[in-house]
Amino acid sequence: ETLILKSLSPILIKQEIASHSGLSQPKSINKRYVTLLQSLIEIVRKIQINLLPQDYSSILLVLIKYNIPLPVSISFFYTYLLDIPLLLLKSSELLARTRGIIDYNDMLWLPHLWDIKDVPAKDFIIVDEVQDVNKAMISLYKKWTETGTRALLLGDPNQSIFGFAGSDTSSWQLLQDTFQPHELPLSYCYRCPTLHIQLAQTIVPYIEAPPTSPKGL
Repeated sequence: ETLILKSLSPILIKQEIASHSGLSQPKSINKRYVTLLQSLIEIVRKIQINLLPQDYSSILLVLIKYNIPLPVSISFFYTYLLDIPLLLLKSSELLARTRGIIDYNDMLWLPHLWDIKDVPAKDFIIVDEVQDVNKAMISLYKKWTETGTRALLLGDPNQSIFGFAGSDTSSWQLLQDTFQPHELPLSYCYRCPTLHIQLAQTIVPYIEAPPTSPKGL
């Protein structure tokens, strides 16, 4: 919000929100104003985890890809607010570099941005639910494997359902291309009885019920 205040008055923004949405109640307008602040932060987060360049094209890309809500007109956003995500990115890096203030996304983004290579070697890293990782995470895993660390990656591409939250929906293929892993299928499902598995096979043909699985209802 401090960065916005340097650009224009919140009163002007709230007037635009009222005009764009047809709202008149201050409480409703203030709620949309908070939504705008959250959307600007969300744009920044999506740029970080997708390792996108810090430019206008990246802003527009994540706005469209993730359907981030804007309670103002596009023309107003382009005219007055387009620079805010870029300023937030620069401020985030500056806080990390000068004061050591970081958040979770910074921990994924900064090692790539700063091209940090001196990561502590490990014997093994295990990553679960890899169908839901993003480009920043994969970049971090790669830094470890380049030190000789072995990686065990566990996941199921048929359960990739968090693209809306920033997961890379092509992460499975990206992991294969990056690490050239030796794949070991886990075909048996121990969670469901046989009749449930038969139903699931209409969508995922290779899933199997173990011989000890009950029939079910």
